[in-house]
Amino acid sequence: MRDMSFWERMFFILGCIVIAYAIGAATVHFRVFPYPQIREAVAALKYETERLHWGHFRYDRKAPVEQHDPQVMMPGLTLVSGFTDSDDRIVRIVDATGREVYRWRINWSELWPDPPHLDPEDIDEGQEHVQGVALLPDGDLVFNYTERGMFRLSPCGGIVWRLPKETHHSLYVDDDGDFWVPGQIAHLERSSDFPAHKPFFLEFTILEVSPDGKILREISVPELLEKNGLKALLYLSTIDNSNMTVRGDTLHLNDVEVFPETLPEGIFRHGDVMISLRNINTVLVFDPETLKIRFVSTGRVLRQHDPDFLDGDTISIFDNNNLLDDWFDNSSGERLSQGLQSRIAVLDARQDRVTRVFEGRGESRFFSDIIGTHQYLDNGNMLITESRAGRAFEVTPDGRLVWEYFNIIAPGTLGVIDDAQRLPRRFDAAFFEARRAECAGE
Repeated sequence: MRDMSFWERMFFILGCIVIAYAIGAATVHFRVFPYPQIREAVAALKYETERLHWGHFRYDRKAPVEQHDPQVMMPGLTLVSGFTDSDDRIVRIVDATGREVYRWRINWSELWPDPPHLDPEDIDEGQEHVQGVALLPDGDLVFNYTERGMFRLSPCGGIVWRLPKETHHSLYVDDDGDFWVPGQIAHLERSSDFPAHKPFFLEFTILEVSPDGKILREISVPELLEKNGLKALLYLSTIDNSNMTVRGDTLHLNDVEVFPETLPEGIFRHGDVMISLRNINTVLVFDPETLKIRFVSTGRVLRQHDPDFLDGDTISIFDNNNLLDDWFDNSSGERLSQGLQSRIAVLDARQDRVTRVFEGRGESRFFSDIIGTHQYLDNGNMLITESRAGRAFEVTPDGRLVWEYFNIIAPGTLGVIDDAQRLPRRFDAAFFEARRAECAGE
């Protein structure tokens, strides 16, 4: 066989280049192999070389608090839960100046050294965190440690009880003192109860837990949707014409709340349960006794968190409004560097439409791609947690900024804030001084 001439070699090389280019263009255009793998590899490289740990945010702050108008601020101490500069997580009580009044430092290996319900290989102390926190009248702290368990700690940090369920995200205390939390069951094998679900997939559940840590009921979210003729919501993540299977975190249940007796009834009745399904942009309300859905809204908000009942017909929602096409920029030091803005959306259930929006202006603008909470205060102000930016802030009804808190964990670095809550007045400095004295005597 004769050797190729110079020009034959050149044409051969040029042909290979053209074919390789065509294949590359086709994989990008049609998003087929190996495009997804290359994109993931590039993203992983960027993550390691450019991005901080997901729970950190680069921002130069010297003091944790900025008091813009102390006279207008809602009085009271503030509970803040979030990240530290280590694997520990922290729940602290601070006053209006940022002075720490009390704290619980939470370390997973001390909370549950050998959990029987978890695979040790799935435990990464740097990734999980406290989500959903309630301070009880006696000073006990109840919280979820994301997807690992639910805990009740004494004011001194002692474990009162712990629940071996994969609870996560929110925690709500109802009128009877029971706790309502999201849970999940990981399915590692196919099941006839979940057609077109391919392992690994999550079945989300709603748990009601007694004050002494006993499960009173558990409601399957897929069963709730099926019972109400909403099976199609289980399969919104399908994108292939010929393969309708779904897998993984298809719904992402991130909030459970109960309609309280203190609010007037409308479409919603006392005892109704509201849930938020982030990955399908859906909020719904149902009767927990009959499992009949009273209201469902899909597509009015985008990747939402923390829906709250305002009255019998109205819901307020932390609308993350996340349209990122790449990772959240937590390294530049600019909170709104990617041009996106979250908002608080008020949803009228009778009309199923957003009737009011708070987006902030100037320094009260905010964006969090995930997490985020809001709290309406008794004086009409609102406390908003811009979680991924490590910031909580209070605004007046007309959007004027009156107070800011920054979770400083190291020079030039903030830590994610999972939640910030202005506490009732009974939780004053004297209350926590008394708890501290009790702990010193133990």
